[in-house]
Parts: sequence; structure tokens; C-alpha cells
Amino acid sequence: MVERDAAQNAVLVEQESATAEFLGYNLEALSELASFVDFSEGFTIAFAEINFSGDAVRVMAALRRHPACADIQLAEIVLDDPELKDPLKALRQRVEILERQADRKLVLVVQGLEKSIGMMGESSIPVLRNLNYDRDQFPAQIPHPIIFVLPDYALQRLAKVARDFWSWASAVVRFRSAPQTLSDARMQTLDPQRLLSSDLTAVKQERIDQLLRLLTEYTPSPGQAPLQDAELRLNLLEELGDAYNSVSHLRQAKHYYQRFLELAEATENLSAQADGLLQVGQILFRLDDQSQTALAYYDRARSLYQSLKNSSGEANTLRAIGDVLQFLKRSTEALENYDQAIGIYRQVGDRLGEANTLRAIGDVLQFLKRSTEALENYDQAIGIYRQVGSTLGEANTLKAIGNVLQFLKRSTEALENYDQAIGIYRQVGARLGEANTLKAIGDVLQFLKQSSDALANYQQAIGIYRQVGDRLGEANTLAEFGNLHFAQGEYEQALPFQQQRLAMMRDIGDKYSEAAAQYYIGRTLAQLDQIPEAIQAYASARDICREIQLENLVQLCQEAIDALS
Repeated sequence: MVERDAAQNAVLVEQESATAEFLGYNLEALSELASFVDFSEGFTIAFAEINFSGDAVRVMAALRRHPACADIQLAEIVLDDPELKDPLKALRQRVEILERQADRKLVLVVQGLEKSIGMMGESSIPVLRNLNYDRDQFPAQIPHPIIFVLPDYALQRLAKVARDFWSWASAVVRFRSAPQTLSDARMQTLDPQRLLSSDLTAVKQERIDQLLRLLTEYTPSPGQAPLQDAELRLNLLEELGDAYNSVSHLRQAKHYYQRFLELAEATENLSAQADGLLQVGQILFRLDDQSQTALAYYDRARSLYQSLKNSSGEANTLRAIGDVLQFLKRSTEALENYDQAIGIYRQVGDRLGEANTLRAIGDVLQFLKRSTEALENYDQAIGIYRQVGSTLGEANTLKAIGNVLQFLKRSTEALENYDQAIGIYRQVGARLGEANTLKAIGDVLQFLKQSSDALANYQQAIGIYRQVGDRLGEANTLAEFGNLHFAQGEYEQALPFQQQRLAMMRDIGDKYSEAAAQYYIGRTLAQLDQIPEAIQAYASARDICREIQLENLVQLCQEAIDALS
């Protein structure tokens, strides 16, 4: 009992110390906000920039104690629904059920809107768009002063997207985070034990939120040394790129990787420059199919890794070059790069790198229809994965073996490998691997004309893709829904799935898949006798293929147009 009381007292002392430190840094900001509370009348807006929730609690407690707020009813309203679209309606409903305090002016403090403002996605966010559209209705429906508490990144989005609403602000008060708060946030967010924590989208977005708040705090203000806290900012920028990459928001990933590279160049950090060049190259390849640009980045990265005598970095870059060359159907050159990479991995004793490259070689050989050799490479890879204890690598290779067996029309064996893979994915909690395998099982069942079972697997897969935030996987599964309906002659049912896939691929920025979606839409429209629309879809597919220099597909689209003309 005594020990518990002592522990509780220690926590209270620590909290009081943190509060005193925070308020000491923000006496002027607190006074400004208290003045707004005291003098504002009717519908009036203030924005309070507070980057950490604990600090928001401290500000509210300090306001309630402030002499200027003695006769004020401060009502905290939390609007933290990520799907919120109509903030005026939600706010009005909350105000209607408030228990009013007699003879006290009501001031609303709105928190949580950053959840619906978000950190990624389209520039016209629904909640901000509606703030703008409904601006003139606020004075009549909410005739009270409002303080919107938001972190820096959300405030910037609001100012950019909801400019009319922003222009009504009577005050913008910025609170500084105390050093201890920043230190605690760094430890929690950049702790290596937390980096591989969860596949769930909500967890990933919470991590992005924390990283953005930290980056805001450590970005130098005008007049400060531009390279201040450079090493920490490099870490934060790289983690943000990785985090956005993990939820398939490639444009945001590209933005932060490029900032990482720019800061690495400014600080003359050659190792970070090499890493940045590799990361930006990988995103350029995935995002806009900028294969040649990606190769140029990889060449620069490889030169730096060589000058630094970083053999692992060089091998990783050679493997990335192989991936691009294989995409360009330059399979012989791809294999040459993989061979060089595998030689380095063996030289430095990187067994995992060796196994990953053997699997990549297997993929190329399967593309070349050299299935027996592909299976041999997969067998070597799976042996190494088992030796080094990489269950995830083992599962990925079992899935790849299943793909080859299905290509050979050995569907029963393919399903057996998929079942083994999915068992491992579930055992280790790899939800994305599970979804990919469910989709692959659906493909086999579709081939076997077991349409209902195929559909059930696709539905399970798409549910997981949405849960983990893999929009590319979701889009590809939508395509399979469309293919299933198309194969059954249900063209009107197929079309909406193909159109959804197209919209997602455009948002993701995957040009190749966007072209494929347009092609299949053209094929479906042709079956529905909507010939002009079909020709237009084929033409769009052709133009994208020409843009990304896939001439064989340009010819395929043109032949489809000629057949309808």
C-alpha cells in the first residue's frame, strides 16, 4: 500500500513538473488565448496550434484557472470520427445537448478534427470542403466563440483547403512543446521495437500522426540554423517515407523521401544520400512507372555505396536495378544484375539477401516460362529461409511456388502450397500476406470454375486489404470481381468494379495498372455495344502505354480500336 502511494505520488509530481515546464514556455500564448475567450462575442473563431494531446489537456486546465475565464463556460467538444464530413451538423448536435451554466458565456473548444482532416489523400478533404461551403451558416447555427485545437500539419491543410473559413480567424495561437514532451515522443515513436508493430491501418496512421507532430517541432523556424537537429530530422523524414509507403500513399512517401535526400545532401551525409537515392528510385518506379529515371537514381546510389565500401547497399541496389529491368522485359539484363547481387550477398554472408534474390531470379525464370528452373530457385530460397528462421520469406516463397504450379495447371498442388503459406501468414500475423494468398486462391478457384468459392475468397481478401490500408491490393481484387462477372457474361455487373479499380489506380498513381483498367473497361463496353465509349477507353489505355514506353501494349490497344472502327 505504501509502495503504491509512493508510486502514485511520483507520477503526480512528474505530471506537475511537466505542466509547469510547458506553461513556462507558453505564458504569452496562454495569455493571448485567454484574452480571446474573455473578449470574443457571438460566432468568433480562434485556432490553437498544439501538437500533443497531453499539452492540450494542460492548456484547458490552465484556461479554467485563468482569471480572465472565471465567468466563462468552456465546453470541450471532441469530433474525432475519421469519417466525419459535416462538421457544422455534428457541432450543432453536440451544442444542442450541452448543459448550459446560467449567466456564463459559452465558449466551445473543438478537438479531434485532425482525424478527419487526415494526413494523406486528395487535396479537397470533405470535412474541410464543407467547412468552406457552410461558413455563412455558422453564425446563425453556432452563435458562440469557438477555439479549434489542431496540430500543425492539420492546421496547414485547413488553411490551404478551407481558405474562406480560415480567413475568419480572429486569432491563431501557437503553443510550443516542452523539451521533455519531445523527448518522450521521440522515444515512443522511434523505438526500434515499435517499428514493425502492426498491419492495421489505424495503428499505422497513428504512427504517421506522431511522426508529423515531431517533424513539425524539430523543423527550424526562419532565422534558426537550417541544419539544426539534422540527424533527428533525417530519421523522422525516412520513417515518414516508410510509413506512407506501408499504406500505399506513394506520393506522400515520395515527398518525404525526397526531403530526406535533400537534407542528406545539405549535410553531406553520403550514406544517407545513397539510401535516399535508392528509396526515391523505388518510389519513382512504383508511382509513375518512371523506369529510366529510377535507373538513373539507382546508378547514383550504387556509385555512392561503392565509394563507401558498403557492399550490402550495393547488392540491394543491384537487386532493385534487376527489378526495373525485369519490368521492362529486359530479362537477360535483370538476371545479370541479380547474379551480381547474389555474389555480393554470398561474399558478405548475407543469407537473407541471397534468399530474396534467389526468389527474384525464380520470378524472372517463371516469366520466361522456364518453370522447372524457377522451382529450383524457389527450393533453394526456401531452404535458406528455413535455415535463418525467416518464416515470412518461407511463406512468400510457398506462395510463389503455388503461382508456378497453377501456371502448370497443377491446381491441387498450387492450393496445397497456398494453404501452407496462409497458415504461416496467420501464425505470424502477416495480414497482407494472408490477403495476397486469399486472392491467389480465388484466382485458382475461378480457373476451376468454382465461382462462388472464388468470390468468397476475394471478399475475405478485400476485407483485409481495406483493414491494413493496402489500396493496390484492394484495387487488384476489385479487378478480379470484374473479371469473374465478365467471364460469366455479366457485363453490366463487371463494369462498376472495373471503374472502381480505375479510380483507385489513378489516386495511387500506378500508370501501368491505370492503363490495364482502361483496357478492360474498353473490352466490357464493347460487349455492351457502347462502341464510342469503348474506343475512348482503349485510346486512353494506349496513350498511357505510350507515355510509359510499353510499345507492345500500345499496339494491342490500337488493334482493339481498329477492330471497333
